[in-house]
Amino acid sequence: MARRAMRTLNVKADHTKLVAFHDEDKTSHSFLCLFGRYEHIKNIKLSPNNFTERLKPIYALCRRTQFGCRIFQLNA
Repeated sequence: MARRAMRTLNVKADHTKLVAFHDEDKTSHSFLCLFGRYEHIKNIKLSPNNFTERLKPIYALCRRTQFGCRIFQLNA
């Protein structure tokens, strides 16, 4: 079985917004939620890498179209 390469997703703009939000309230928790097709998000790497995945990915592995969700928390 062929191994798929790691894909990199540029989330710099999202990171900037979440940092600004967190700077306003240091007790807040900031999350980035990725939704998409299983094939697109299963091997995703974030850039910048300032996030930690918090939950196990959730995938709806239905017949033809398979969608999923991955939750990342901003590293404060």
